[in-house]
Amino acid sequence: INEPTYIELTEDVSFVYGVNQYFDIKSDHVTFNGNGKTIYIYADSDASFVSGIFKNGSSSTLYEDRGRSNVIIENLTVNIKRGSLSRSPYGHGPLCQCYFGNSARNVKIINCHSYGKIVYPTAGSVENIGGLIGEYACYDYKNAGSDVNMLIANSSSNVNLFGYARNNGLLVGSRAANGGGRLVITNCFTSGTMSGYPPGLEELKSGGLIGHSSADYNGEIYIDNCYSLTNIGLYSGGIIGPYSADLGTVGHNFGMIDIQNSYSLGYPNGPGGTNSVNQSNNNKDSGSIWPLNNTYEPDV
Repeated sequence: INEPTYIELTEDVSFVYGVNQYFDIKSDHVTFNGNGKTIYIYADSDASFVSGIFKNGSSSTLYEDRGRSNVIIENLTVNIKRGSLSRSPYGHGPLCQCYFGNSARNVKIINCHSYGKIVYPTAGSVENIGGLIGEYACYDYKNAGSDVNMLIANSSSNVNLFGYARNNGLLVGSRAANGGGRLVITNCFTSGTMSGYPPGLEELKSGGLIGHSSADYNGEIYIDNCYSLTNIGLYSGGIIGPYSADLGTVGHNFGMIDIQNSYSLGYPNGPGGTNSVNQSNNNKDSGSIWPLNNTYEPDV
C-alpha cells in the first residue's frame, strides 16, 4: 500500500500462499476497514510459515523502513487455521507483524479480533508471539516519547498456543511500547491459552494481555476496561508479563504502566497461587496482574 488510501473488504478471503502474503503499509493515512469480514490464514500445512496480515514498520533503523502514521485497521477478524506463525525477525501476531507502528504516530486498531491456533513446526517453542499483534509494537527506537503512539480498542484474541509456549502475550507480544512509545488499550479481552512448556524451562514469562519486557526505557502503557480469562503460568501475569516498566541498570530510564478497571479470571499455575506470602519459587511467581514478589516488577 504505497499511497494514502481507504480500503474496504467486501467478502471473506483466504491467505494461502504462506509467509510472503500480507499487506505492506508504506504510506501515511491508510485506513483498512474489514467491514465485519474475516481473513483466513490457511497454509498448505502447519509446517509452512505464515505472516501477520499487516506489516507497518520493521526492525531496520532506516527512515524509509519506519512505520507509517495515521494508520487505522478496523472491523476485521483473522482466523489462523493452518500454518506456523513466523518469528522472523521477531514474533508476529495473526493480525499485525512485529514492529507494527515502529516510530509512528496515531496508529489505531479498532474492533479487530483473532482466533484459531498458533503452532511451531519444529521442536522449538511457540515463543515471542502476540495473539493479535506481534512483538515490539509501538516501538520508538529514537526515544521520541508520546509522539509515538498506538490505540487498541474494542478488540480481542482467542488463540490457543500449542506445544511448548513461552515469552508470549495473548493480545500484544513482548517488548511493546519500548523506547518511549505510548500504547493505550481499552475495552479488550483475551480468552485463549498460553500455558505449556518443556521440563527445565518452566518460566513461562508471558502475559494475558501483553508480553514481557514492555514499557521499558521510557515507555508508557495505559490499560482500561480489559480482562483476560487465560490461566496464568509460572513467572507470568494475568494482564502483563515480567520485566515490564523496569528501570534496568540505568537510572534515567523509566517506564509507566497504568491499569484501571481490568482483571484476570485465569487460574494461577505458579506455586502459591496469587498470594505472594505463600509463593517461593526462586523469585518466579505468578500474579493476577503481573508476577508478584519479583525484583524486576513495578512498585505499587
